[in-house]
Amino acid sequence: MEYLNLFPTPLRTSVELDLRNELLPTVEHYINTHGVPYRGQSGYISTFNVATALLEQDNDLRLNPLTDYITAATRKYFEDVSLDYSTAELKLYYLFNKMTFGGEHPVHAHPGSLLSGVFYIKVPQGAPPIVFRDPRSYYNHTQYPVRFGNPRDMYKIFPEYVLHPVDGLMLMWPSWLEHQVPPSKCAEERIAISFNVLL
Repeated sequence: MEYLNLFPTPLRTSVELDLRNELLPTVEHYINTHGVPYRGQSGYISTFNVATALLEQDNDLRLNPLTDYITAATRKYFEDVSLDYSTAELKLYYLFNKMTFGGEHPVHAHPGSLLSGVFYIKVPQGAPPIVFRDPRSYYNHTQYPVRFGNPRDMYKIFPEYVLHPVDGLMLMWPSWLEHQVPPSKCAEERIAISFNVLL
């Protein structure tokens, strides 16, 4: 007898501390210069929908190492999952985010993009995780009696995957995968770059 894991969703992970250290001043510049409260939240500052931030990043040479890294990682991701975007001209855009106490990001996906991701620049102890939701809708119709207390990897049909970030962690996933950040209970700054890859 064996179990087959059906319908995988590849989540690419790596830790890039040198790149994180190189980008920290640039990220702080974007947040301090262009950041605004995300949907009115005092605990969540972002460059989301800030045109000046998008215009500046188009010609910002300080972002070239990040763009080069993500472009190469994207092409490798597509190769590893047997998708052929080898001749496509990929475009990237970045969102610079700072979260403190009370800041949260509700469940969402990134329509219109191929891949999305986040690069964690500064993650204090106790910062909120990122939570990926199972894209299958079965858990909306069934209440399983979860046996609490088991290690997290024992929950083979649990409807979410919780990942606690660290400094320099880079994540990349298909843009349709829903995810969220629960309310922060940490007063220290959690700084990250969100990004989207599109044609």
